[in-house]
Amino acid sequence: MVDVINGGAEIPGTDLQISRETAQLAGSKRITEDMVKDVEQQVVLRKRLKRAVLAVTSVRDWHDMGGTPYPKDSAIHAMAQVAGAEFSPPEWSEESGDDKDGRWRIFYAEVSCEWGGRRVTEIGAGSTKDPFYSRKNGSRVPYEEIRVDQVRKKALTNGQHRSLVKELGLGAITWEDLHEYAVSKPKESVQYRKAPLQPPVRGGPPRPEDRPEPGSDG
Repeated sequence: MVDVINGGAEIPGTDLQISRETAQLAGSKRITEDMVKDVEQQVVLRKRLKRAVLAVTSVRDWHDMGGTPYPKDSAIHAMAQVAGAEFSPPEWSEESGDDKDGRWRIFYAEVSCEWGGRRVTEIGAGSTKDPFYSRKNGSRVPYEEIRVDQVRKKALTNGQHRSLVKELGLGAITWEDLHEYAVSKPKESVQYRKAPLQPPVRGGPPRPEDRPEPGSDG
């Protein structure tokens, strides 16, 4: 039995003290050696999976987004193929409007990634307000000159990337991870003055997506 004392806990017959949270966990469910070993094995396997899927990519498959690697369409499909993951056909929706800079459109692609009997669904977004499409040499690009097909493709790539990373549990990917497979950081980097990490949301005025990135294969 564990006695909770002054916000913490003492184990009778010992000098050990544990937190209230640990005491509550111990009281509700015992942690066994097998449980810990299983978690440790999953951590090892996840790292092996991450190395395996990254190994099939090359330097041409990645963009440098302000110091962070972001996969192109080619990398996403190479990683999905080697892992045996499959994407569902996207469900499309869009918004459009006008503001002081003129006309704008936002495309949304709802995509599911299935792997190992599990399915994860995410929404990717692509906007004509994205500086990658709407700015060139410091000047605004008129809406009529923006490659809307590339903006739409970006939404799909973004949704596939989000669902694949979450499905495979890849977590954050760094240039250090990729360097192991001779994938070096590109000399050119895409920079944004504003890049809030927010999930795409339908409705309201257009804003930068959760992680601004170039269109599909850049």
